[in-house]
Amino acid sequence: MNRTPRLLVSLVVIVAGIALAAPLAVAGAGLSNREAAHHAAKAASRYTARHFGIHGSASAWSARCRTVRRDAHNFATFSCRVRFNGGQCAGRLRFSERRLRAYAIRIGCGE
Repeated sequence: MNRTPRLLVSLVVIVAGIALAAPLAVAGAGLSNREAAHHAAKAASRYTARHFGIHGSASAWSARCRTVRRDAHNFATFSCRVRFNGGQCAGRLRFSERRLRAYAIRIGCGE
């Protein structure tokens, strides 16, 4: 008779542990290379508008991204190549899935 409450408490603790751990296992597994390319195009568009005065929508950019690495929490770091207007502006950038903020931006625009 004494076993039933202990067994029930153990079962509740195990289920709660699984429920809390499951979201952490897939926390950073959400962004595909295609979605990363969309974010890279937006970042490139903002960058060229700010630094070169060349305005264009994110959809006018072509971007290709690849996963460079994943951290301990399974968040990816992407390296992306971007191109705009037939090569008028082109370059590379990186961003982390954790913050979705571009860094190491190397984009140049010619005439």
